[in-house]
Amino acid sequence: MKALFFFFANRNKVATLFTASMLLLGVYAITSIQREDLPQADLSTMVIKTRFAGAAPEDVEINVTNKIEDELKSVSGIDTIQSYSMENLSTIEVQIDADISDQKTVKDEIRQAVNRVTDLPDELDSLPVVTEVKSTLRPIVEIGLTGDIPYREMRAIAKRLEKKINQLPGVAQVRKYGYRAREVLINIDPNKLDAYQLSVGVILDAIRARNIQATAGSFESYTNERNVVTLSQFKNPLAVKDVIVRSVFDGESVRIRDLSVIEDSFEQPITLTHLNGQAAISLLVQKQDNADIIRTVNIVKSAMEAEMQYLPAGVNLIITGDESLAVDARIGVVAKNGITGLILVLIVLSLFLNFKTALWVGIGIPVTLLGVVFLLPVFDQTLNSLALAGMILVLGIVVDDAIIVAENIHRHKEMGKSGIEAAVDGLQEVFVPVLTTMCTTVLAFSPLFFMDGLIGKFIFVIPLVVCLALFISLLEVSIALPAHIIDDKKVVSQQGGVFRQVRQGYLWLISKLLRWRYVVIGCFIVLTTFTVMKVKDDLILIMFPAESARIIKVAAEFPSNTSLQASSDKIKGVEQLVASLAKEELESFTTRVGLQSDFPEVEQTNIAELTINLTPFSKRTRTAEQIMAELSNKSKTMQGFNSLVFTVVGDGPSTGDPILLRVVGTDDVKRAAVAADIVETLTAIAGVKDIERDDKAGKSQTAINIDYEKLAARKLTVSDVAATLRVVFDGEVATTIRYGDEDMDFRVIYNKQARDSSDDLSLITIANSDGRLIPLTDIASFEQSPGPANFYHYDYDRAITISAGVDKTVTTAVMAIAQAQASIDSLQRKWPEIRVEVGGESEQLSDSMVDLFKIFLLAAVGIYFLLVLLFNSWGQPLLILVAVPFSILGVILTFYWHSMALSFLAMLGSVGLAGVVVNDSLVMVEHLNQLIKQNKQDSVIALVAEGATNRLRAIILTTLTTVAGVMPLAYGLGGTDPMLAPMALALGWGLLFATVLTLVLLPCLYMIGKDLVKISLR
Repeated sequence: MKALFFFFANRNKVATLFTASMLLLGVYAITSIQREDLPQADLSTMVIKTRFAGAAPEDVEINVTNKIEDELKSVSGIDTIQSYSMENLSTIEVQIDADISDQKTVKDEIRQAVNRVTDLPDELDSLPVVTEVKSTLRPIVEIGLTGDIPYREMRAIAKRLEKKINQLPGVAQVRKYGYRAREVLINIDPNKLDAYQLSVGVILDAIRARNIQATAGSFESYTNERNVVTLSQFKNPLAVKDVIVRSVFDGESVRIRDLSVIEDSFEQPITLTHLNGQAAISLLVQKQDNADIIRTVNIVKSAMEAEMQYLPAGVNLIITGDESLAVDARIGVVAKNGITGLILVLIVLSLFLNFKTALWVGIGIPVTLLGVVFLLPVFDQTLNSLALAGMILVLGIVVDDAIIVAENIHRHKEMGKSGIEAAVDGLQEVFVPVLTTMCTTVLAFSPLFFMDGLIGKFIFVIPLVVCLALFISLLEVSIALPAHIIDDKKVVSQQGGVFRQVRQGYLWLISKLLRWRYVVIGCFIVLTTFTVMKVKDDLILIMFPAESARIIKVAAEFPSNTSLQASSDKIKGVEQLVASLAKEELESFTTRVGLQSDFPEVEQTNIAELTINLTPFSKRTRTAEQIMAELSNKSKTMQGFNSLVFTVVGDGPSTGDPILLRVVGTDDVKRAAVAADIVETLTAIAGVKDIERDDKAGKSQTAINIDYEKLAARKLTVSDVAATLRVVFDGEVATTIRYGDEDMDFRVIYNKQARDSSDDLSLITIANSDGRLIPLTDIASFEQSPGPANFYHYDYDRAITISAGVDKTVTTAVMAIAQAQASIDSLQRKWPEIRVEVGGESEQLSDSMVDLFKIFLLAAVGIYFLLVLLFNSWGQPLLILVAVPFSILGVILTFYWHSMALSFLAMLGSVGLAGVVVNDSLVMVEHLNQLIKQNKQDSVIALVAEGATNRLRAIILTTLTTVAGVMPLAYGLGGTDPMLAPMALALGWGLLFATVLTLVLLPCLYMIGKDLVKISLR
């Protein structure tokens, strides 16, 4: 090994080439690598949507949802399945078991199972649509059109822009909102139907028979052959008015125009879209999987800005919902703080080492991180928030290893050795400990590769970044660094002056403490116990911080019978409230009336959803939580809402509602009773707010009670009645023709006056098998009643979902569920046939904490085995591992003193901290072993004190450089990022505390280990 070190130490050009290559390749990679907010991940989720226009929730459940679910039971590999059956729509979400490696096969089997369902109602708008939910297929920017011009003209502009956007590189698709399909409305006058003794069925048949284009074969002559085509399609949409409904040989024909008013119009809106409070057509742009979010958004923006000059007067084009801003800002913040940190690192190193050594150690940091950026695409990874988090985590370890090597080479030069001799001897002396520390760090992070669930898929990139960085760092410190810092000039010891006094003071202190080692250990134990007892009830655990969030969502619900237009009018009060926010806080806001986008995507006339896009966090003084609190308080005086719920959409993968409980069981009465008790329990818990349950009664309905004897006597069937009623109220598409690049439906429907009449049911007639018109009142009676609720299924059984938010200043989701658990357990004992499932953020956080504990346990076992291999001892590896829990005490105290919640990434920061502590502890123990082995006759206490003092400079350097590197990000010196800052805070302050631990606790534990060896030998 020494010969290999000598070979590379003598090859300065190889070292220069390696360093330059890593820097250049990294810079190139930054300009070309795909940038994202979050890593690409297979969400293992399929959604099946089926539209059934005019159907009540129970009809949808029985005729669509149940049939599809029954077929899905045959598919193996499904983890959970949940569905919503609501008016007009069935939505089924299938969650595939994330541990199954062959996800594609399961997805194909799900599609095949849906295709096997062949007995769905004929009245379906279309067959079930099966889609795969991807982390990348989400809107990256929204283009909105507003203005006071006719809808037809606005729609034409939107269509042109859609085509333009779809042609741009990186764009996958464009979703349109507020964009209605063209439709020919044939508005039937029921009075004229009665006058001519005709039924709507006759009109439908006449239109279908008229609109035909068919090939009737071919005509062959001697010279050529031609197809014979029967042409009967409407060349002009309004030509439908001339269709003959009834004709008499010698009399006047009855045509469509005699019975109706024809409109070349658009379909009835299911939802309405507002942008900044104005009616709008909205285009949501989704990028391709492999497209860079920043470049793609910039291309779309440039194209739209170029289109603005062609817009007519009075039309506004608004660009909003720019997801690239957060990604660009985060990368910028990390880069600025990284440069600041690097400058501080160089300053600190220069205080203890010569400038040349300090410079090359500092350069090793960007070499390693840029090398990681270059290698990420090789592993099909992008540059994203969690990749940046991994770089922050490994920063301290990379600096630590470089300092250990450089400081030891520097120490050998101070001993009077030549440059090459000092480089080879210094590297050889610490190479095995450095290699071992890297291996222990890999072992510490490797279990993250196998973390379960959605979170595990997203954080996969963190251990990958750590492993890549350690690999590059190992090459840097063994191949490049020694060659760079070789210098045959005589080195004057820099351990004079202030540092010599510090060194002598530490030597005196540690010599005293080693004699009182049991007291020292006892003090640490007492301090740790007291700290844990003090903060255990005050320290809040969360998945991801919401301080940097840019989006607030407002879910509004009105009384069940509220029409779409009435909902649109009522939501204006909330829009005006949002519009009153300061310009430096509000970027824009979008309203979807009749739609709520989270699962299930609900379409109801009495709901609305506002998405408030705030300016980047660095440009405002208030957090999204503070802005949301103000809006929520001001909205409490508003009238006409059943509920108005404000939610901050935080960074990181979605974890669902803070509190989510599913009450599952087949008995409707018992299930509702359990749900009511749970709501009562949650209401009594301080800090729980916005409690909702999804089994509310639907809009009122008119029940038609058919007299089946009269029905049969008049030669009618239930299908005849249902078909006629569908035409009356929703209309029925008689035929469809493609004009240009879009299809146009021809919808037959009763005119608006008839539909709006309070006596409309009494005016309806139905044609029987003999062609006679039978009044609906002859065969049925009518009754007003509350409409049925939507039906929710969880794992094939009916269920009720209870969701709630929490006031984070009072409680957390996990704490609230813990308080409610006793009541839930009691209910389950009382109603054993009903089960209660916990979901949402509380479940995700609890599961993640369990996974983190397993990770720590696995890492500790792996590290212990590796240290046993290095030290050939059972006890010394335990000395190193015992130091880790004490180091985490510093993290706990840091977040307690800062009054901050301990986020998931901050806890991962603790893993990185543990890696640095193990590194420093390992190198110190190895040095102490060598010192005692070489000086067996000397006092052990004196040798331990001397050995600890020898490591003082390296440990202080490691601490100060790591702290200098991460503290700018922790406190936002170059810009604030609340998602990554907690990790930097945990690493920085945790390491300061851990330094005391390494310099004081570890030598004492080492001495106690020696005491135990002596006792065992007696």
